[in-house]
Amino acid sequence: MEVVKSLLKPKPTPQQQLCEWQCRLRNEGCNIECQIRDVQKEEKKVEKAIRDAAKALAMELVQSRKAVNHLYENKAQLNSISMHLGKIVGCCDRRPEQQDPHEDPAEVDVGQEDHQALVHVARSCSSPRLALMKNTSAFVANNTRMLHN
Repeated sequence: MEVVKSLLKPKPTPQQQLCEWQCRLRNEGCNIECQIRDVQKEEKKVEKAIRDAAKALAMELVQSRKAVNHLYENKAQLNSISMHLGKIVGCCDRRPEQQDPHEDPAEVDVGQEDHQALVHVARSCSSPRLALMKNTSAFVANNTRMLHN
């Protein structure tokens, strides 16, 4: 049937063919424009994802730097405790020949200031990271009492 229709149908004029071709080209141009818009939308989504990822990574970097600084502070405090422990042990381990002969060993308050300083530092730290310092302070307090007794 279609063969008959195509035979009976008059051939298009060159003007009609030109109009039909231009219509098809316009449709393809619109399809290409639609694809361009889709690609641009995806590009914007990727840019936003990159910005969000960069922001998250930057925040993580800042947090890690803060953590490192906090750890340096903790290390400094531990070094301070170590120095105080050294002072306490050094004061308490004085040999009899190093002691002042006029000093009564029972009356000497060896390391009491150091002990109080350590207790103050340990109690002022509310961070769970510094529980070690509190334990160290308790250790120092117990050993200082034993050394005094």
